[in-house]
Amino acid sequence: MTAVAASDHPTLAPSIPRQLFVDSGYVLLGLPLAVASFVVLAVGLVAGVGLVVTVIGLPILSGTLYAARGLADIERLRLPSVLRQPRIRPHYRLPEAGANAWRRIFLPMRDAQSWLDLAHGILRVIVALVTFVLTLAWWIAAAAGSLYWVYDWALPHGRDDSDLAQLLGLGDSTTARIGVTTAIGVFFLITLPIVARGCALLQGSFAKALLTGVA
Repeated sequence: MTAVAASDHPTLAPSIPRQLFVDSGYVLLGLPLAVASFVVLAVGLVAGVGLVVTVIGLPILSGTLYAARGLADIERLRLPSVLRQPRIRPHYRLPEAGANAWRRIFLPMRDAQSWLDLAHGILRVIVALVTFVLTLAWWIAAAAGSLYWVYDWALPHGRDDSDLAQLLGLGDSTTARIGVTTAIGVFFLITLPIVARGCALLQGSFAKALLTGVA
């Protein structure tokens, strides 16, 4: 099976802030796309397999494979910005000359890449969920912690409340509380590009293996 590459020229590495937003956008958008993909393909697969003993089951299954191909193409469009490589789209099996309508309808069922597209569309939700939660949590911790000094005054602080600064033996002063919380936020902020990049590469590598591996 051959493949089509959109470009033969390598993509220059973007700046760290730009790559951070690219990776974060890829990961955070990946979950809603994965959920939609899972719902559409899982319903189609179950319906097709459940009705395979009837005439209508096979067309439903074939249509599900066509839907998986379309969803896979959307993911292939998103991969170059994360993997920094040209877009690769496999050549799917084409109908033989003079093939009748039924053979054309059932063509995806004889194409290995179509089944890999289906597997990716259903299984990607697992990877997307893990990477989404991790990336979002890191963003929240980085923003909330590094900007803590801005809104500390608005938070209630009772006499009996214990914060991290007290647990570390730094006292219960406002300076200690703000300093410790801000330092933690800065740590998350500094490591955010690494975490977002790792999550994007994990999600992208999974897609690459199933959607372009055969090619």
